[in-house]
Amino acid sequence: MELEQQNVWRDIVVPVNMTFDKLHKVLQVVFDWQDYHLHEFYIFGEEKFNNDFYINHPGYHKEGHRPIVNLVCNEEAFAYPNDVPMRFESGVKLLEYLPAKMKYNYDFGDNWQHYIEVIRLIDSYDKNYPVCLAGEGNTPPEDVGGEHGYEEFLQIIADKENPQYEFMSKWGESQGYKEFDIDMVNKFLKACNVVMQIKLCMVVGRADVIVKLAVQKHYFEVWGLWA
Repeated sequence: MELEQQNVWRDIVVPVNMTFDKLHKVLQVVFDWQDYHLHEFYIFGEEKFNNDFYINHPGYHKEGHRPIVNLVCNEEAFAYPNDVPMRFESGVKLLEYLPAKMKYNYDFGDNWQHYIEVIRLIDSYDKNYPVCLAGEGNTPPEDVGGEHGYEEFLQIIADKENPQYEFMSKWGESQGYKEFDIDMVNKFLKACNVVMQIKLCMVVGRADVIVKLAVQKHYFEVWGLWA
């Protein structure tokens, strides 16, 4: 996650045949977001260019890579095209773009940017659901006001003598702010997978049976990168 003052990252494993709309759900879980806002993905090519003028563009990459496609989460986004080709994320599999560099933008107001780097492909993996392998740092509360607002929030809750301490602490909890707990994250990821299996059974007329889905051959490891 791109923050100047905080080190916030997650190392996760997901199936290569996962679609980007499902990856969005995984990122929401591992970063403890509440899915209140719109999001998008940018996929980048290997080509680099002088993108200084591009710095305020949502498709900006800090290493200078040129964006090749913008994956959006709703049809309304196509009414506001930019200079990067757009696709609807639903149905687009990660495998289609691997091992490209990616960026996940969440909440266009607070503008949370998550750089995603493919670390490696894993040929043998014994789970059929995403797993968080490691991580560090707490995710900002929803609607805190971007990075500047988050820094102010942290200053207040670090000082019990601050007159806003009690209010801001309770407000942060109401907005989903909590300590990163990798065990809880993985329990939730596994639970979400069970729910998906139940839905699949219902689709095929087997609501009374939870089937074990076949483990995919390839998974890839990604970092929700830090600044």
